[in-house]
Amino acid sequence: MSRNGRRNKSPPYRRQKYLCTAAEWRFCQKLEEAVGDRFTVMMQVRVGALLTVPPEQWERWGRRVAQKSFDFALVTRGSSRVAAVVELDDKTHLLPGRRNRDKFLDDACRRAGLPLIRFKTARRYSVDVIRETVKTHLPNGAVEVRPSDPPATDASGKPLGWLWKRVR
Repeated sequence: MSRNGRRNKSPPYRRQKYLCTAAEWRFCQKLEEAVGDRFTVMMQVRVGALLTVPPEQWERWGRRVAQKSFDFALVTRGSSRVAAVVELDDKTHLLPGRRNRDKFLDDACRRAGLPLIRFKTARRYSVDVIRETVKTHLPNGAVEVRPSDPPATDASGKPLGWLWKRVR
């Protein structure tokens, strides 16, 4: 209600100062350092933007992903292809409701073939450990950067970063 007793018709929206928590930001910086030559790290990506369901099953399954977001998505440089998603698990992930959410997302990503990589929050992160963890969660675990290959470029010749090559 406003000061004069009338119902306020304006929505009560306020701007968030930051897109993520301080812990997520610290992790994001290390994640970018670990994989930034191969992937663009996107923050707070809606689950519903990455996991779809047939329209006739929206009521049952679509609503479950519509309001959720992944902490990070790893997008292959030079494309819009999402290679994997990343969740940073803090102590709230030990709560029963949060555990159920995590199990649901783990199962949904597994069924959709989208690698979901979980890291626990920490005071410090090792770039090498992050890089190796990401590498082991990608399909077949057999993807590597080959420095002998020239970097991919866009139409103007600007480098896009090194591309992942599947090793057979």
